[in-house]
Amino acid sequence: MSKQLHKNFIDEQVKLLLKSYVDKEIKINYILSILGIKRRRFFELLARWTAPLHERIQLRLVPDKESGLTEIRFWHEDDLLGIQKVKNSDLNLVQF
Repeated sequence: MSKQLHKNFIDEQVKLLLKSYVDKEIKINYILSILGIKRRRFFELLARWTAPLHERIQLRLVPDKESGLTEIRFWHEDDLLGIQKVKNSDLNLVQF
């Protein structure tokens, strides 16, 4: 009987395996055995994980003058995908 993924793995673990597959670091059969899922379910997860790559991503910039860093937040349909910090000097920010 198949176990539910969310009870055995956190999202980041599954995403790491999917990324490793896309980057051709891990073969699909190895991932299927680790996750305990069938190919169909694997490709459903892969399609859900990679759909934002083909859709509009919203960037939200949060500058911090004290630290000299700006936090760039990547959003897709109200889901936070990730955060990246960059130096303010690397960005051409509008000064008010």
